[in-house]
Amino acid sequence: ETSKEDEDYSRRTFNCSPMLKDQIFASSYFKSLLSINTIEDLIEEIVTYADTLDVYNAGSNNSPSCFICHAYRLFTLPQAEDFSEVGSILDHTANAVVRCVGFIYLRFVTNPTYLWGKFEDHLFDDQELTYANAGKQVTTTIGEYVEGLLVRDKYFNTPLPRIPVKVKQMLEKELAPLPQYRKRMEANRKIFRGKTVTDMPVEVIIEGRWVSGLAKELLGRPSAARKVRVRIDEGSDINVHLGKVVLKSESHSGSESGDERSGKKRRRSRSPDWSRFKGESQQDMVDELRKRAKEEATIGHGD
Repeated sequence: ETSKEDEDYSRRTFNCSPMLKDQIFASSYFKSLLSINTIEDLIEEIVTYADTLDVYNAGSNNSPSCFICHAYRLFTLPQAEDFSEVGSILDHTANAVVRCVGFIYLRFVTNPTYLWGKFEDHLFDDQELTYANAGKQVTTTIGEYVEGLLVRDKYFNTPLPRIPVKVKQMLEKELAPLPQYRKRMEANRKIFRGKTVTDMPVEVIIEGRWVSGLAKELLGRPSAARKVRVRIDEGSDINVHLGKVVLKSESHSGSESGDERSGKKRRRSRSPDWSRFKGESQQDMVDELRKRAKEEATIGHGD
């Protein structure tokens, strides 16, 4: 599968409209970018000149922004032919806008079949992202920005490459629980930082079902870790996001499930213990995602 993905990336095209492509080529700013020949120099240019996340400059529908010109220049750089080289933009934590250039580039060049594999690890990223939209300041996170690229058909007012129905349905199932996963990850990061992780009883959600296992170790620095290695009862070790893990409740004779106890606590306090609460059903979450996407269909990215 990896070789197929690599082959697919090497044949990438920038799937925007011919009109937008013509506007980029005609842009004097884009022409000036042709003197930039490395990703490192492009990053410096983005930091200095990217003043919007929109495809077009404010008040225009035919003047491409520096931001989209940066993304297209990335596409044309020989260095970007090696996907691993693009990582220096995607992981440039010193500047969130630099990362957004990388993500919008990937959204335009990636075959929809491989979008999930490229974007999944970034969906839990809580780095703050602030930008202007329609004269207002928007504050969000990198994770929510990436989610928007997968959920919405338009980026601001510019159409994104179409995602086939079957791929879209798969993405909906994966993306629908994200709001719950993010709450659970926040709760678990506090819990796991203060406890010895080794052999902690947990449950992990895998393809829609909860599986018991033992947490073995946090991956990365405890203060920043987003994943934990879990040995599931079925025998294998998996690395899983903290948002997909709940602490396994201690067994009680004639006991209710941990989920039921958390549900009772939720009804009392209206604030569930997300380190133990498994949340709504998958179908309810998919229905909610579709409802949000429909409501936001005509709204700019990030509103």
